[in-house]
Amino acid sequence: MKNILEISNLSFSRGNKQIFSSFSMQCPSDKPTLIVGDNGIGKSTLLNLIAGIEVPDSGSINFNDSLYQEGSKSLVDTEDRKIGFIFQDFGLFAHLTVKQNIHFVKGDISEHEIASIINVLGLGDILDKDVDKISGGQQQRTAIARTLVSCPAIILADEPFSNLDEKVTEDIQRFLIDWTRTNNQILILIAHNTDKLISDLKDNTISLNQK
Repeated sequence: MKNILEISNLSFSRGNKQIFSSFSMQCPSDKPTLIVGDNGIGKSTLLNLIAGIEVPDSGSINFNDSLYQEGSKSLVDTEDRKIGFIFQDFGLFAHLTVKQNIHFVKGDISEHEIASIINVLGLGDILDKDVDKISGGQQQRTAIARTLVSCPAIILADEPFSNLDEKVTEDIQRFLIDWTRTNNQILILIAHNTDKLISDLKDNTISLNQK
């Protein structure tokens, strides 16, 4: 049975600015959810609300039969929401190697599966390097690997392909779709430039310009 994250009638203001008003969406695990919209419209804020980092004024957030958020009341803490982030700025630990970063939070996953992730993402030759000694594209791929190895139920990805070389971007996009679909994980991603995204990433596109 597929997992579903459902947001219902969500409203959120920051100061005097209304960011969301009665906003609703459904994110199933059988296809990615792509969030698009103008700069400053609230894409990253939406991810923070799902994660519980920010708190809405009203509305609800449900994961399957579990109520995460009811209005301003958080019923499930951020660390218990089974969420993995792929940050735009990577969020890696500079004092650790690539391998140590990937294994930092290891979920219920076999060493064979970890090796498969490392192989597909082309990280095998740099595992023993410190992350501050590798390229931005390699750091991006390390961040993706670390999130997958942590085995979250929900993956929130903020511009996860922006630093990747064009020649590997499509392969990594297909791998991420296949991996999350196989493991029944919900994938929600933000992208400013959708031209480089494969069509399968756009099946469930939600524009915040129309919220």
